[in-house]
Amino acid sequence: ISGILLFIYFGKPRQYLIELRKNFKFVMGVALLQTVLMYSLFYTGINMVPSSLAAMVIGSGPLFAAIVAHFAFHNDKMNIRTTSGILLGIVGIVIINLGRQTKGIAGGMELLGVLILIGNNLVSGIYNVVIMKSKHQISTIVLSSASLGLGGIILFLISIPFEGIEIKSYPLEFYISLAWLSFLSAAAFAIWFILLK
Repeated sequence: ISGILLFIYFGKPRQYLIELRKNFKFVMGVALLQTVLMYSLFYTGINMVPSSLAAMVIGSGPLFAAIVAHFAFHNDKMNIRTTSGILLGIVGIVIINLGRQTKGIAGGMELLGVLILIGNNLVSGIYNVVIMKSKHQISTIVLSSASLGLGGIILFLISIPFEGIEIKSYPLEFYISLAWLSFLSAAAFAIWFILLK
């Protein structure tokens, strides 16, 4: 839905299709990395850990972005101060996770959830680098719209064997929330791509 909103906002269907056709491999790569992989890891991880712990791990995203940037950019080297800060942040996550008293299968699932969220943070860092290093001549609106649309379709198809298809009516509040979240997602990703470029 967010992809469709951005397509309407772009307002030039012919130009949109030309840019999409010229950059289709890149757009599909971004869709797989950002929409399919990141959303899959993110929502799988947060379903496995308590919300307070999930918020802390997700909040550590900049630490992992700094690590990825260090290896991806020659002018973004870590010094002792940066390295110490990143190590302290990672140690903090480990201490918080070890300090929890969950044991047995639940504890194992929680740890797996934390690892999945850390994987999401690493994928997010890689994705940011891919966008920043991109030399493709494509509008950020087209890139946002197409990657969200294609990624959403792929995620939907992947979900069918697991969730099935259930058509039913929902209360008005559901559709209002869906419209609002679709708008927020469209706006956030469009702005994010502009900033990364």
